[in-house]
Amino acid sequence: MDRRAKAYKALFFIFSVLLIFSSLSVCFSFAEGPVVVDDKNGAAILIKGIPGTIEDGKELKDSGTLTSMTLENEFLIQAFSQNPLEKVRVRYKTGGGKQEESPADRISYICRREEDYTSLDIEVFNSKNEIVASYHVQLEFREAGFFKRLYWKIAGNETVREVLEVLKTQMPFAVWETFYVTILSSLISFLIGLPLGVMLVAGDKNGIHPLPKWLMAALNVLINLLRSIPFLILMILVIPVSRAIVGTSVGTVATIVPLVFAAFPFVARLVESSLREINPNVIEAAQSMGASPFQIIAKVMIPESVPSLISNMTIALTTILGYSAMSGAIGGGGLGQIAINYGYYRYMFPTMVVAVVLLVLLVQIFQSIGTRFAKKLDKRLK
Repeated sequence: MDRRAKAYKALFFIFSVLLIFSSLSVCFSFAEGPVVVDDKNGAAILIKGIPGTIEDGKELKDSGTLTSMTLENEFLIQAFSQNPLEKVRVRYKTGGGKQEESPADRISYICRREEDYTSLDIEVFNSKNEIVASYHVQLEFREAGFFKRLYWKIAGNETVREVLEVLKTQMPFAVWETFYVTILSSLISFLIGLPLGVMLVAGDKNGIHPLPKWLMAALNVLINLLRSIPFLILMILVIPVSRAIVGTSVGTVATIVPLVFAAFPFVARLVESSLREINPNVIEAAQSMGASPFQIIAKVMIPESVPSLISNMTIALTTILGYSAMSGAIGGGGLGQIAINYGYYRYMFPTMVVAVVLLVLLVQIFQSIGTRFAKKLDKRLK
């Protein structure tokens, strides 16, 4: 029953995300998708539904049919000549015999009732009054319910098509970049932060192996200093270091360096917190049996604090994931770059929503895995 409830919650979450994305796509996307008909006899035409939703150009080229989900709709017809210096004008004739001609290169055909959706014979003239191209287009009106109308609104929307193109061509690799940068940065930060956290506990004046006071003071100052610098500023400060280590300061690999600099002090404090939660009686028992400081650390302190370490490392992992998204502001890759480049600079808000949703899903995955491992290794729950 518990698994079934979790499955229902997951399905409800996915449905909610899709519904929100669809709603935002409709609200924040305004342009309709124009249809360009192929060149024919030296000219081409563009047809755009204003307002309303028309199907994309592929169906028009294949079947010669334009479909509208809105009864009252205006179709803008514009002609283009292969010769940019040549002026053209356009004329249409409906299946019912109505005819209209424009002295310019564009003309409108307005539909106010179902009978207006008919065939259009479109002709393009040059300055010598010669026909340089002719087209036959069938206009159709289709009744649709709310959800089908919403589908056509989204499917025929130019901005949404751009978003879908980004999702198809760039989003999968961006997810992979975010994933491996987060994992690699977390591993390096853990390798640096674990010994530092052990030193903070074991080297304390009341620890199992007290270290010189000046060394402990310097270590604490260094960790506090790095933790107090905002990550965006820290990324800029370590640009010379990134360039020296990886040869560049821009790109996905280059962001690993500032991520490690920002994360290992945080990891060190988390390790310190986990080790200080150990019952002092356990350490005193190991000392009374003649265990060396290294044996106490390796066989008592770390094994006893594994559940807490895993929980804290999960927190560090999700924090680094958030940092990796911020790195897109200075040229880093991944989902952060997608959100900033498209959602902020190009005003493609739905793309930013998708990037945020994917980041949330990654956090949920990391947190769920970390919590499960911590529970399995916690002896108190057995």
